[in-house]
Amino acid sequence: MRGARLLIQRVAAGVSETLRDVEWIVSLIDAREEAPKRPAT
Repeated sequence: MRGARLLIQRVAAGVSETLRDVEWIVSLIDAREEAPKRPAT
């Protein structure tokens, strides 16, 4: 069972890194939406 536990830890670490990236992307999108809106071309 030791191998399974290690695998779960690695997956959890990967998920938390992905979440951090998602949060960063969301904050970028929020910043762009708060900027003065220009008419779409």
